[in-house]
Amino acid sequence: MISRERVKYSVILDDSALIFKARHALALPDFLGAPFVEPLHEHEFRARLKISGSLDESACVVDFVAARRVLLEVLAELNDRTIVATDSPSKGTPTPAEKVVSLEATNPSTEEIAFWALDRFVSRFSEVSKRNPEEFGFALRLEEAPGCFAEAELPFSRP
Repeated sequence: MISRERVKYSVILDDSALIFKARHALALPDFLGAPFVEPLHEHEFRARLKISGSLDESACVVDFVAARRVLLEVLAELNDRTIVATDSPSKGTPTPAEKVVSLEATNPSTEEIAFWALDRFVSRFSEVSKRNPEEFGFALRLEEAPGCFAEAELPFSRP
């Protein structure tokens, strides 16, 4: 029989509602030997969130419904927005300010968008669990195009 102390538990949110459409343009300093700035373009991003941790008093890592609600609200902040980076030379097409999400990053890459969404989710974790978010691990994966993923992970470490 296996020991419960050796088992890592995770909850995974991965369904067709966890999507948002957003625009971005990357500045690539060395694309085939020369600097290149992509034209502003749109993706339909699909999110998947994994939350790892120990079981609570009800034998659950977290409440699926509460975690999904918060994740949907975070993704809604990105939906139908132009995502820019504060330090990027890529400015794209002018967009009304209310339709812009600005990342503190050098480029609005899918990796940076995943980090932004993960940071927002973790900052609202008290709406999901009474426990400290430092007791959990989180991995937020975004699919930018079929089969093309970027993931931001905050690893789980047992207390």
